[in-house]
Amino acid sequence: MAKAWYVFSQGASFGPLETKVVKVMLQQKRVTLVEFIWCEGMAQWQRIRDVAEFGTEKLPPYPNVPIPSEAAEVSESEAEEESVEEVEAQAEEVLEEEAQVEEAEEVSDPEAEAVEEVEAEAEPEPEPEPAPKPKLVAKPKPVAGKKVAAKPIAKTKVAAASAAKPAAAAGQQPTLKELMLQKAKAKKAGAPTKAYVTIRRHERIETDAVIEVAGHGKFTLINMSVSGALLKSEKGIPAGTNLKLKLHCKELPKSPFAMTGVIVRDGTEQGKTELALEFTRVNPAHKRALEAYVKGKLSGAKKAA
Repeated sequence: MAKAWYVFSQGASFGPLETKVVKVMLQQKRVTLVEFIWCEGMAQWQRIRDVAEFGTEKLPPYPNVPIPSEAAEVSESEAEEESVEEVEAQAEEVLEEEAQVEEAEEVSDPEAEAVEEVEAEAEPEPEPEPAPKPKLVAKPKPVAGKKVAAKPIAKTKVAAASAAKPAAAAGQQPTLKELMLQKAKAKKAGAPTKAYVTIRRHERIETDAVIEVAGHGKFTLINMSVSGALLKSEKGIPAGTNLKLKLHCKELPKSPFAMTGVIVRDGTEQGKTELALEFTRVNPAHKRALEAYVKGKLSGAKKAA
């Protein structure tokens, strides 16, 4: 029966794999010999190189080396032979140097050496170049009896710099800080902002919608908004409970709307028959339809008032 191998690589194990599949993975370098492998019958994970089916194919053969005692004797004899050869080579070098010195003394001509020394002494040394003379700049003579008024250079420079700043800013994109300041100024100036549908505590929406909660049944609504609803219930549900919901409403197209929510307040603990529910996950299309529905209800209530 073929073995079923499991390989542990990059923090995860995968398998079962046949022996030939693991060998192909080694050839393609998808796994290495240092990674772990296991199959049924092994007590623990082992390196791939330590498994007989895979490790012997990649490791080199053992070299032919002598026994340690023989190797020590051979190294000592070789060291003695090398020391004798070094001494002989040094002696030969000394003899060659002495022979070269004797030949040089015989060939050298004292008169030629003296002529070379005289010629070397007769060569004149180059004169140093003179340092460049400093340039003299004539100082302006003061005019007696006339006072020249100082020009307002500083003011003109400041004015030019202040005029150049808006021009430079116009050619560059505004920074995040500048955009935030512009947004704050526009808000203060009464610029129109995006209107969100909000429900106040004193506002009520008359609706016949019903929310079906998985595992808890159906609940009628006391009030609702785009982000949540107030359910009528005599049975409490602990705050923080995540729920799966379905919103049923005849006035909403494609009802019911599937969504999720969480209980944010259990009013039954204070003797009230209500549960505060917040929608946590709503389909964007359903959210737009719900927002239009709530907005229409609010505008109708204001007209009736």
